[in-house]
Amino acid sequence: RQHRHHSPPAPRLAGPSRAPSAMPRARVAALMDAQDIRQELVSSDGAVTLAVDDEGWQMAGSGLIVRGSPPEVHGVAGPGGQTRWSLPLSFEGASCTQEVVSVPNLGDWPALVVSCETPAIADGWPVRMGWRFWLVLRGRELLLQLKLDLKYCGTGFRLEHVVLAPMLIDVGSKSENSIGTLATRVPRRKTGRCHGGVWRMFRSSAALEKRDEEHSSLLVNGWQSFGFSGVLHGAAKQPRTTLPYFSQAFHEGARLPEVLVAEDPDVLVSDLFGTFWLHGCGGLVAGYLGQSNGFGGLGAHSAAEPTELVLFSEAGVEVRDGTVVNSDWAFVLPFPHSDDEGSSLGGCATRQYLAALAAHRHVAPCRPQPVGWCSWYCHGPKVNEALMMESLRKLSESKKSGELPLELFQLDDGWQSAWGDWLIPNANRFPKGLKPLADAVKRAGMTPGIWLAPAALVAHSALATDHPDWLLRDVKGKPLKCGFTAPGLWMQALDMTNPDVLKHIHKVIHTIVHDWGFGYLKCDFLHCAAMPGASFYDPTVPRPAALERLLATIREAAGDATFVLACGAPIGPCIGHVDAIRVSADTAEHWRPKGPDVRGTRWFFARDETNLPGARNMVRSTMARLFMQGALWINDPDCLILRPDFALHEAQALATVATLSAGSLIFSDSVEEVVSERMAILKAMLPPLPHVAHYVNLLAPAIPDTVAIELQPTAGAEIVGSWHVVGVFNWTDGSEVVDRSIELPFVAPGAFVAPAEAEVAEWHVFEFWSGTYKRHSSAAGRCPLPGIQPRGCQLLAVRPVRPGRPQLVGSDIHVSCGLEVARWEEFTSAVEITFGVCRAVEAPRLCLSLPSSSGAGRAPPRLRGEGSEALPKAEQVYEDVWQVTFPRVDASSTSLFRIEW
Repeated sequence: RQHRHHSPPAPRLAGPSRAPSAMPRARVAALMDAQDIRQELVSSDGAVTLAVDDEGWQMAGSGLIVRGSPPEVHGVAGPGGQTRWSLPLSFEGASCTQEVVSVPNLGDWPALVVSCETPAIADGWPVRMGWRFWLVLRGRELLLQLKLDLKYCGTGFRLEHVVLAPMLIDVGSKSENSIGTLATRVPRRKTGRCHGGVWRMFRSSAALEKRDEEHSSLLVNGWQSFGFSGVLHGAAKQPRTTLPYFSQAFHEGARLPEVLVAEDPDVLVSDLFGTFWLHGCGGLVAGYLGQSNGFGGLGAHSAAEPTELVLFSEAGVEVRDGTVVNSDWAFVLPFPHSDDEGSSLGGCATRQYLAALAAHRHVAPCRPQPVGWCSWYCHGPKVNEALMMESLRKLSESKKSGELPLELFQLDDGWQSAWGDWLIPNANRFPKGLKPLADAVKRAGMTPGIWLAPAALVAHSALATDHPDWLLRDVKGKPLKCGFTAPGLWMQALDMTNPDVLKHIHKVIHTIVHDWGFGYLKCDFLHCAAMPGASFYDPTVPRPAALERLLATIREAAGDATFVLACGAPIGPCIGHVDAIRVSADTAEHWRPKGPDVRGTRWFFARDETNLPGARNMVRSTMARLFMQGALWINDPDCLILRPDFALHEAQALATVATLSAGSLIFSDSVEEVVSERMAILKAMLPPLPHVAHYVNLLAPAIPDTVAIELQPTAGAEIVGSWHVVGVFNWTDGSEVVDRSIELPFVAPGAFVAPAEAEVAEWHVFEFWSGTYKRHSSAAGRCPLPGIQPRGCQLLAVRPVRPGRPQLVGSDIHVSCGLEVARWEEFTSAVEITFGVCRAVEAPRLCLSLPSSSGAGRAPPRLRGEGSEALPKAEQVYEDVWQVTFPRVDASSTSLFRIEW
């Protein structure tokens, strides 16, 4: 069942001599000499112990020991940053006190606070630094923050990185099944300090045994919408763009200090946060509760033993006298092996992290998912007034008929005279401006939406010509290039630390929303505001803070009623500022990315796993970020494409991904080009599911192949009971048709199966896309799912067989196979049904299990209700299981139907 998030119990303070209650004293002494322990905290349930000594800190619990070294800081000095410096902070000689610390929006919690004054950062540079390091125990979670108080009179001294928490992961118990095997396979080596106090091996990383897929895995979150997001097993290579000259600007996220990369070139980096599985032992979630003060994340070193992770962040600020640098609050939460092996949903540690992140950033409750149409994938940048009015007419007719009740009509790229000149529509394409289109959309009963890239511009724009001082430039004064994009443009950026730029952005957004009348903003390529290597107007502003200034300006100018979608956007700074965010690269009807059909160049595109358009890149990142839906915002998995340019089973699989993500549902085809068979896919997805899937098999070899959601019936149909909808996929680059299977009851890690279902003998299994039914016996083992097409899927509604009672088994009305029923009432040999649908449905069908309804001499079940006389008889598909066809049902219909047998 769905896990419910409970506030963690408050820890209790313990004196220096108190033994940890989570493990024997001897076990702590294995990593920390007992006589050196200076302060401890113990959680109120005794499960977690936090201790600090001269060498660092230690968190013990959940079967793991996390040993952290003191933070260290890195920077550059001198003209052009010629001199690199590093300073390891030291707990030796520092003071350590127990305090109650208030963490914004997370409450007051006990903490260990280490503080010290460092006399000098680097030889020849008269810089003094005071620092305070907070270690807060919030139940079983560890929250960290570092404050630096820098004193320096001069120029040319920059703080570049803060390595907040170099961590070693060790095992806190001697499980025969997990730890013994791991210890035998990966013998422990001595560790020591080198370069700045980070715990490292003395020998080269190349000489160490690497992590493999049996050892560990890391869930990687990309920097911005288009970045690679997915699980990397072992010491896999970090996916990078295959076209760096054109696309590197889309991947300029959190960077480790160069010295750490030099020590281990195979280190993996996850932006904002990462989930790390130490297979057979558990793992931990670690990351930041925001990125206002610097892009940061989690690094995972390639060596198998010791297992080393590092929480780090950029600072990127020029040091002046009195400069104060606060790291963003960081989060560390170990989890045991049994808690979350294979899933990052359903009450697991990752979801707990997201809950803390949302609370800390004061994220408002999510709005309803947008449901509508976008012009991009059918018309590209070749939009004009006549084309948009005709598209609106067709969509409006479908809306009035009740068949396609869309709420959003979004105009995409191509309406502007030039990128950057957002207040000047293209006079040839929209001679009357855009207000007439927005007014027409409103009259059609929809919300007008518009695309723009408020941080971006091109060199030939009027804005670049009139205000060259507004451009974001590098240290040599040249405009920064922010990437190459369709339809063949090199992007430049505006400097968001310049107050005049923000005034201009405010005017643009206010005009588009309040004067032209658009209520939905798709703000694209927001990464332009946060490029590295920029010489900001205000050099004290970190680059994520520059982006936050833009986002705050957009929200202020647009107003709270306007829906704001961020696209091409760094994830961290957007939290709490936007209503939705693109979570993947652009989609496409082709699986792998494609480029110009030039011999010798195709592989550059096909091998890309990052920002190039392709269904594979969209699916992987959408799956990896599935759990953000509803916790931080509405996920936008990009548009649904239904055109007949690719196989029907592939279109159904992509629709299944969108269905289970429960995010924005926007399609982007010309209505007249979509045949009824494919338009039925979109119709069956309306309205979107009420919440995101609870389970995703993140530890699949490549892309998650199993996703599941538990659904509850509507208020008038509680007797129906809960059920699972399970998507099972065949994500292959080739042409292999595969046979898969699932275990019933569906027991996913996180165990959201009802205890009573463990004794169920048989199961109803209904495949939605084919409309086929089968019954599966628990005694037969796993339920077989044969013949899944390449890049296809099966979408299953799974319910336990309840003997003696009528049951809803399946439907062709809605992908949920149950939420379309507003009322269900049972009688002796009869059931009464009322539908609750948002669209008109011609001849809807339900698959019903009706006890004792079949057999020799028995008539088929009879349907009674308005319009039922002319319908075909119920069709038997299994013993006591029938397909029943109903008359047309209109949106919001309250017609009552009765089935008797």
